[in-house]
Amino acid sequence: MKIAFLMRSRWGDRTQFGVVSKTCAKQFFWDPVSAVRDINQFNPDFLFVNKQYDINVIEKLVEKYPMAYFLGDYRYPLPQSIVRLLNYAKIGFFTWKKPDINNTWPKIKLVHQGANPNVYKANPRIEKKYDVIFAGNNWGSGLRMQTVTFLNNNFNFLAIGDGWPKNINSLTRRRAGSVPRYYSQAYITVGIMNRTDFSKNDVTHYTSNRLFNCMAMGIPHIAPRQALVHTLFKKGYQDWATHQELADKINLFLKNKKHAKNVGRLQREEVLNNHTTLHAWLRMEDKIRQCLHSMKS
Repeated sequence: MKIAFLMRSRWGDRTQFGVVSKTCAKQFFWDPVSAVRDINQFNPDFLFVNKQYDINVIEKLVEKYPMAYFLGDYRYPLPQSIVRLLNYAKIGFFTWKKPDINNTWPKIKLVHQGANPNVYKANPRIEKKYDVIFAGNNWGSGLRMQTVTFLNNNFNFLAIGDGWPKNINSLTRRRAGSVPRYYSQAYITVGIMNRTDFSKNDVTHYTSNRLFNCMAMGIPHIAPRQALVHTLFKKGYQDWATHQELADKINLFLKNKKHAKNVGRLQREEVLNNHTTLHAWLRMEDKIRQCLHSMKS
């Protein structure tokens, strides 16, 4: 099965599924002028669109090739441009289970992302400078701002992302450059929810590539507690629900370096065994094959 990946930008330290595919696949970084010509020359069995693209180009391509669409984020209601792409897609992929998206779009399948362990790995030669690091932008979420403020006030903390106020020790994503390099400077990384607190029952799974990227580092990562996410992991997974619980776990890791090292090792093993970008892609590839088979039968 030949798959053409339509990518918006070249891959750096961020996850792109197509990079690790073992299929007969080729990536096409987005160029509206040459995309149709180049993809027609490749003549794929399936298109895989990882970002929102020029709908006119998509309309030309879907006349000839079935399309899979990766829905990386969710807003309600969905923008009409995304709705049009989903209507064109034969199958779609989404990284978290939310009843309204799955009920409205039954052809969307849940797929958990993964990390590239060759990029996200600790560099032991880098000196530790921070107790805790969080990588993420400030989107004005009450919970995210409250948690970052709590960490900033109680630990040697760094936020990597845009939009943080001056009282928060932070670096912009552009200024930081390589996030794995900064993760290596921390004893612990944390996850903090965005936009919604996700404590409600309307979301049972929520996994971003940040979760797996952090766990791949071999440094203890403490994730925000969510229903059923812990079932994805066999060992090493750590989560928090309250600021006090988060602080207690951070202090435990800071005081007991041997325990912290063991947790970090177990978390990286989990990623290597089950949650690399290759694992994620192969899960999607299998569903694409099933979709292609059903179309031919």
